[in-house]
This record gives sequence, structure tokens and C-alpha cells, in this order.
Amino acid sequence: MNPNAPEHQPHKARDVAIVRLAREKMFSSPDDETAKKLNKRMDDILAIASPPSPEGVRAFDDLTDLRIRIRIQNKRKFQAQPLPQFPLFTWTPTADESNVCTGVRVNSRQGLRVLDPDAGTPAVCTESYLQFICDYANRWHSKLTGINYHSAGSDPRFFFFPSHQTFYNQLMSSTAKEMARETSEHLTRAQFWKLRYLFILINFVPNLQTDAHVALCAISPEAKTVDYVCSGGDTGLPNSPRSAGSRCVPHIFAWLASFLGNSFFPYDWRLRTDAGHVQERSRGDCAIYTVTHAQCLAFGYGITDSFPSDHQTKILNRRRRYVQDLMYQGFVDFKDGEENTQYYPLLDTKPTALRSEGFYSLPGAVLELLPAEVANKSICYRDCPSKLALMNHCQRNARFYPGWEARQVSGTGRTLEEFVRWVENMDAMRHWKRYTEAARPLPYPANQPFRWIDPRDSARNVCPPHALWPRRIE
Repeated sequence: MNPNAPEHQPHKARDVAIVRLAREKMFSSPDDETAKKLNKRMDDILAIASPPSPEGVRAFDDLTDLRIRIRIQNKRKFQAQPLPQFPLFTWTPTADESNVCTGVRVNSRQGLRVLDPDAGTPAVCTESYLQFICDYANRWHSKLTGINYHSAGSDPRFFFFPSHQTFYNQLMSSTAKEMARETSEHLTRAQFWKLRYLFILINFVPNLQTDAHVALCAISPEAKTVDYVCSGGDTGLPNSPRSAGSRCVPHIFAWLASFLGNSFFPYDWRLRTDAGHVQERSRGDCAIYTVTHAQCLAFGYGITDSFPSDHQTKILNRRRRYVQDLMYQGFVDFKDGEENTQYYPLLDTKPTALRSEGFYSLPGAVLELLPAEVANKSICYRDCPSKLALMNHCQRNARFYPGWEARQVSGTGRTLEEFVRWVENMDAMRHWKRYTEAARPLPYPANQPFRWIDPRDSARNVCPPHALWPRRIE
């Protein structure tokens, strides 16, 4: 059953209308009642940080002055007495209640700091928000499909890698095998392949800078894609236009290759690095953009059309809505007769890897970091039954495999695994057009065929004409 409101059911509302509604809600100010609650919490903080003020309910724009006063008061109190404890602002469900949440607790000072337009977002708020996103998406898909994606102990459809604050440093300083072992503590391979999205935060300090920056890595096992989404224009690659970028994308694929083992085929995966909406560089809004990109992917809106064209000017509204979502502990299902302030309609949009959407094959910078036996591995040889079948493949594609009959390639004493690796290396050189002299394709038409023939396909005017082994139905 589709959990959306009656007016948002597929037969009544088009996807584009739902995306537009969600976009307007995400980037609009909270309602008056919510604004009063937030202002009341600000006054409560002020009462803790300094003597009570007779000014009453505060406007959002006064928070910058409030933050300055808190900083001064805290500095004075640090010299005289311990800092007071701030009230609890929000918390995520515990691991006993959800398969993605860990019981993160956020105090009022952390939660309300996001309203300061000049402040960055506390990491604990970002973690909480991503947990709320994944938990809501898992609950929605559980109701849609009748499969439990959200309870403790069940396999999630959306997952947030928990060691987000240290993930980037671990990724760049550890070996791929060490990262694979770290991953297996939170996720099995079987669980990974059931995910629609795995969200990872990339927290790094750009070179020659002091302030941290955060980007989103959204991995879709369902579509076999990696989305590196950065509001600062970084691509995560060595040739990024942002010279002080993270350079982590090659390491992400090396980690995936090690974690997934024989089920990772690099030519099946696609990468996108330029889908993110760019923030105003002089502001600390990167975490706001990061969680909003994640929310749009998890809720099925996509990235391209889910931000308003004037998102930079509306980012303060987005900050306020972000704090509202934290205060109300995330998102709730639609309930008839209620205000449904925290309800968002979701779309069951299956992720794709289309070139028209900006996805492309893995670049050389990624493949060069993979071991050769992984970088050149192709899925079409996964079910090759014998050396004879592979010989037939080389024979009917003889133009592309010069020397395949050689004893040191396919002769007695060479295993099927070794023969497959030689064929994959030849395919890789052809793909990248980087040949050794002995591997260069033979001239056409003296040598046939003109185009390479997949061993799982039949073909005319070749021997043998039938498929050499069947395609596996996933």
C-alpha cells in the first residue's frame, strides 16, 4: 500500500508535482506555531547562558547577537565555573528501535546553532538528520512493499555509514582491506546488495584552509552507481577543478572492490561527480546542502529538479526548516485529519545510471588504484564454463585477440582463470586504446570481425554462431 496522502497517490499526482511540493516545503520557513516553539527554546538557552531578558519571543534574525552573547558568557564562566548543561533538543531512535539509528542526542545549543547564518552545522546534527532521513525512507518502503526494511535486525533499504566523522581519514590512511573489515562491522555483503542507497559523509579540511568541509558520497548498489555530491564544486578526483578537493573517489572504489570481492565488476559501475547544487562559497552551508541532497535521493526526488533555482537566497529558510525537522524528531507518516507538518510524500524512484543524467564509466584515475585483476575484470566472463568455450570466444573475435592460440596463453598447463585474465587484459587495452604492440587489433577486413562479439550473444557469419554460454538472469 502506498503510504502517501490520498491526493499524492500515483493515479492522482504526477511525480513532478510531488517533487515541486517537497521542494517548496524544504525551502520554506516554519509555520507560526513552530516558530514560537523555536523562539521559546532560544529564550531558554539565553536564560542558561546569561540573566533572563525581558525582550520576550525572539526573531530568528536576532540569533547572531544571541550567539555572540553566549560565547562571551561562556568564556567568562569558563574562568569561574563549569559550563552549564543545555537542555535536550532532539534524539534519534535507538538501535533497538531502528536498523539505521543509534540514539544520537542533540542539545539545544547544538540544534539552534544551525539557525545562525554565519555558523557551520554541528556534526552531531548532520548525523541525526541523516538517520531521520534513512529511518523515514525505510519505514515508507516497508509499508509500500510489505517487506520489513526498518525494524532492528532487519535489512535496510537506505543506510547511513555510522563512522562518518572519521570515515574520510580512515579511507585515505588505511588500506582497502582494512576499510573492508571496518565496513563488515556495520554491513554484510548481502545487506549491501539489498540497499538502494548507502550514504557516506566525506568530512575533510581543504588544503591551506582551517574550516572543515563536508560532501556526500551516495552509493547505489541497486543501480551500481557512485554519486559524489559536493556543494563546493569538488569532484573528489585528482583532476578536480577545486584544487583543494578531497581526492577520495579512487579510494572509495578501491574500498568497494575489496569489500565486495568477486561480486565487484568495475565496468558495470558508473560515476557522477557534478550533480550537486553549488552553495555560496563565503558561507558555512555545506552540511545543509549535503543532507538536502541525501534527502532528495532517499525520498525519490532526484537531485536535478529538487532544489529551487534561487536556492542560495532561500538557504536561510532551509536552515530553519532543518532545525524544525530536528526538533520534531524527523519525519512522520501521513495521518488523516492532522496537520501533517512533518509528512513528506515519497516516490519509489529506482536509481538509474544514464549518461543523460551525468553518469559515466570509471575514469583511469579510479582504475589505476585498483589491482589489475580487479580493474580489468568483466562480468561477461563470470559464467565461462571451460577453456574450450573461451577459445571459441577468442576464435570468433580473432581480430581482437592476436596470439590467443599461443601455448603460454591458452595451452596445456594454463588454467581457465589465467586464460580469462589474459582475455580481460586484452579487453581493457582495447577499451582504453592503450595497447602493447603485440596486443594491437589486427587490420580489418583481412581479419574478422569488425566489431567485438559478446560471448553470451549469437552472431552471423562467425564460428560458432550460437551464444557460447548463457547470460545470468539477476
